[in-house]
Amino acid sequence: MLKKKPSNPRRTNATLFWLVVCAICYPYSHILGQDTPLQYLDIAREQAYKKQYDSAAVMLGKAIAIDPNYLPARTFRVRNLGYQEKTEEAVTEAQNVLKINREYIPAYIALTDVYLWAAQYNNALASATNGLFYEDFNLELLQKKAEVEFKLGRFMDCRETTRKLLRYDATNTVGLDLQEKLKKEIRENHVGVVYNLDSYENILGNANALSFYYMRDAKAGPWTLRVNQAIRAGRSGLQFEGDWYPKISRKSYLYLNGGISTSSLFPLFRAGGEIYTDIGKGWEVSAGFRYLFFNSNAQPLLLTGQAGKYWGNNYISGRLFLAFDSQAPKTTRSFVFLYRRYLSSARQWLGLIAATGFIPDNRALASGSALDDTGVPVYFATTRRIGVSWQQPLGKAWWFRLTVGAGEQEDLNTPVVFDSFLWGSIQLDYSF
Repeated sequence: MLKKKPSNPRRTNATLFWLVVCAICYPYSHILGQDTPLQYLDIAREQAYKKQYDSAAVMLGKAIAIDPNYLPARTFRVRNLGYQEKTEEAVTEAQNVLKINREYIPAYIALTDVYLWAAQYNNALASATNGLFYEDFNLELLQKKAEVEFKLGRFMDCRETTRKLLRYDATNTVGLDLQEKLKKEIRENHVGVVYNLDSYENILGNANALSFYYMRDAKAGPWTLRVNQAIRAGRSGLQFEGDWYPKISRKSYLYLNGGISTSSLFPLFRAGGEIYTDIGKGWEVSAGFRYLFFNSNAQPLLLTGQAGKYWGNNYISGRLFLAFDSQAPKTTRSFVFLYRRYLSSARQWLGLIAATGFIPDNRALASGSALDDTGVPVYFATTRRIGVSWQQPLGKAWWFRLTVGAGEQEDLNTPVVFDSFLWGSIQLDYSF
């Protein structure tokens, strides 16, 4: 007679455990067995890297069929089309991705690469710039932007982008390589002349100003030495002035200014300071002051601030001046509006400038004299100006800037009366 084997309690418990697991998981078995977009995307990547682009396209189609808004798959489709040199289709797909999420940085990176592969460098630069608008510290976009700028010969722009890249990643090999290459391309010294005039009654102008300058783009920050000459109503005077823009952090720098003169056409002493800060998405804001000492009766303190924004090839800014003086009947306010449209490079642009109020600090708008013939500060009077500017490079070493405009200035003796005038400025710069 056969003996019955005793049961194994361990085996019985294990069997019961797996029966319970199966009972719990059964309702979800259709989900657990379902293919996911990520699985198809992983297969597509492997196939694309093996140059099996058609097979990769099929896998990407399956991933997108499961989830049309799965952006990683749609973005890799941009690359897969780019690998096949189907640039127009790749651009269209990238635009579709950005319609779903305008701030999706991988799409900007992929689109930039597609343009680079097609040697469409201006489009690549625009794509990288647009992406940096949403994430201005993205190292991959900064690196691509710097490389494109170098290819386009926009060396000054490339240097600024490279500096920003290395501030975020001091060991970035592409940035370090570009830094060395730029040393052979960039001219760090500038000399130039600026002529300004306001003409009320004659073509030669009632107020003329001439400036000669030397600028050094130093590692500690650009600095400028300037000699200004003013000619007004038969009088002439000189002013000696200096500016410096030291960097103080990754996103901030200072503007420091000082000047002296022995002529009544200028302040005997002037000083200024301002801090500029990059707050992201193309915005830069600043706050500071200017102090102008003409004599004991005229020594205004001006508080000033600016907000400016870059987007694409455009720049727009607004600046406010508030002037305080113990001898002034009231606080004077001045506003300056500036717009620039950059063309082939940062050295070539068209611009519009508009201002109201007298701004004794702004050389492009100043009449060349801070006092009228009786010694009364002109900044008590209201001045309105509008003008257009054009800057054009002349080869690698030279560029010139031309500004022409019209305006009107309040008569100090008859405040409700305004005199019309024409104004203009021309600047010539040589770098070496």
